[in-house]
Amino acid sequence: MINPSTKIETQRLILEKYTYELQQNLYECFLLNEKRLQNSFPTSVRLCLDETKGYNYIQSKVFDFNARTSFAYAIIIKDARQYIGQVSITKIDEQIPMAELAYFIDKGYEGKGMMSEAFEAILEELFVKHHFEKLSLHMATNNSRSLKLAETHGFMREGLHRKCFRNYYNELIDVYSYGIIKAEYFK
Repeated sequence: MINPSTKIETQRLILEKYTYELQQNLYECFLLNEKRLQNSFPTSVRLCLDETKGYNYIQSKVFDFNARTSFAYAIIIKDARQYIGQVSITKIDEQIPMAELAYFIDKGYEGKGMMSEAFEAILEELFVKHHFEKLSLHMATNNSRSLKLAETHGFMREGLHRKCFRNYYNELIDVYSYGIIKAEYFK
């Protein structure tokens, strides 16, 4: 059974298991990023735009982490203790082992290499520490920043899934699937 770290430190960031102290920061982040997260995280947007529901969102993330069914990490700037996003490990298949990753970052921190730093820390956690064989991503076809992040970190486009995901407005959108195997990561 995977037993990931509850806290991962990088040069500028701390990735840590959610705590209830982050509820206000989570709410503020979703409030500021509502429009841009609606295509990729419609359920999370609905849950986090109410402070009470934000508590329930964190509660579910803590429960899943403790149950070892999925692992959501809050991305926090080390020096300022500022919450700026999330990276999650979901759909874990321990028989292979493989998992799916999902992530977002506050728009004020895009283009500063912070998501790339957090992403690399998660890849190392899974490929080096836990010996995963494959990681995958699914993203809206119009999410150019996410596409670039995936390709920069060695993920390859594996397919197009047409009209397979409902966004915030209940529209069906196209999604790309990306993947990377252990041998590609260690190249």
